[in-house]
Amino acid sequence: MKIRESGITLIALVVTIVVLLILAGVSISMITGENGIITQAQQANIKNDNGTVLEALRLKLSQYLSENEGKYAKDKLELLKDDNIIDENNVVNVLELVEQKLDTGNGSNNKDVYVIEDNNLYYYDKKGNKTVLGDLGEIDEIQIGTNTDLFEINDYGVISVKDYIGYYSGNKDWPIENVIIPSEIDGRKVVELDYGIFRVSKGNKDKGFNKIKTVTIPNTVEEISIGAFAFCKGLVSVTIPQSVTRIEYNAFEECNNLKTVYYEGTEQQWSQITIDSGNGCLINAEIKFNQ
Repeated sequence: MKIRESGITLIALVVTIVVLLILAGVSISMITGENGIITQAQQANIKNDNGTVLEALRLKLSQYLSENEGKYAKDKLELLKDDNIIDENNVVNVLELVEQKLDTGNGSNNKDVYVIEDNNLYYYDKKGNKTVLGDLGEIDEIQIGTNTDLFEINDYGVISVKDYIGYYSGNKDWPIENVIIPSEIDGRKVVELDYGIFRVSKGNKDKGFNKIKTVTIPNTVEEISIGAFAFCKGLVSVTIPQSVTRIEYNAFEECNNLKTVYYEGTEQQWSQITIDSGNGCLINAEIKFNQ
């Protein structure tokens, strides 16, 4: 009888040990497995680092636009190299860019590195797998149009483009991609954009203002006029100051590639702007607020 009881006890002990081992295995898997807690935390950290590098690089490129206001600058890649942000292979120096060491971007030979290729930022993970993080825009060359000689202003502070008649851009080819509108011309403050100032003739696919990709509007402007950027198919982003109180009818009509609106105010201030009909492309773009 005692032998039988001992046998049962031993079996129970073995079963208990097996169950504990199974539970331990499940617990370890939950912690270290492919979908485990540690793995998910690592992936979240990588994603966060990726976002940090992308936004820092975009900010740096934006700074180049501001710093070179009113003149043509050299290739943006060359500017990044001059500042030791990228090397000769366009690999990003993360420490120099974000001014702190991250868990990613410390490798070499296309493993754990950030690389600029074809106007995009890519991350090569520690196994060499490639992921696109975001579009950086046309970064192989930089053309900035802020020279006041490009514009003219009337007695009411309405700005227009020289040699272009707003609504009709004709067959002339506007060569500048990144336009920063001046806040003052000939001592007069710019308060309004002329009617159809950068409007593209609807049937004109290759000329006019089709090359414009980014526009920065100064904080003196109060109204964006009717059809100001209508049919600007190349327009990707626009910076709008908090001084703007009204965006008139069809100002951004069929700007189908407009992705981002940088608004230099709060979400509440944006909601108070009068936005007339025909501006669906503007409303549907991602609005990034300064505060």
